[in-house]
Amino acid sequence: MILISEDVWSAEFEVLANSFPLIREPELWNNTEELKAKLASATALVVRNRTQVSRDLIASAKNLKIIARAGVGLDNIDVKAADEFGVVVSAALGINATAVAEETLAMALALSRKLIELDSSTRARQWNRKAGVEISGKTWGLLGFGATARATAELLKGFKV
Repeated sequence: MILISEDVWSAEFEVLANSFPLIREPELWNNTEELKAKLASATALVVRNRTQVSRDLIASAKNLKIIARAGVGLDNIDVKAADEFGVVVSAALGINATAVAEETLAMALALSRKLIELDSSTRARQWNRKAGVEISGKTWGLLGFGATARATAELLKGFKV
């Protein structure tokens, strides 16, 4: 049985529901004892970021084979405990890299070009001619070089950074 403990649903889950027993309780993450009871017969657990998948929870789920994180980040899952109990943990790591890179670039442009300040002055019918600085030709430092940093670097090529 597949247990979904948060508000996660898409067409892919419809396909799963046609082939496997599936229980979807979007608020189950909020009740650890009920979650533990339902998890006793589950082979798969699908979570987002609210369900705290602790060592205790994993240990109590004797049939659990996989914990699937719908999204990125594994902060709410005791990955070490899952490994010790032979439970596979999967996540969509890097899936939001382009979105985060775009947000990074948007924030950098807003800060370097003083967009908030200029927006306020324009709305006040003033015309501030100090439009900040260009990011083109500047040097950027990226911490690490995972999927998000690589996507950011790719976008920055257009700015000759």
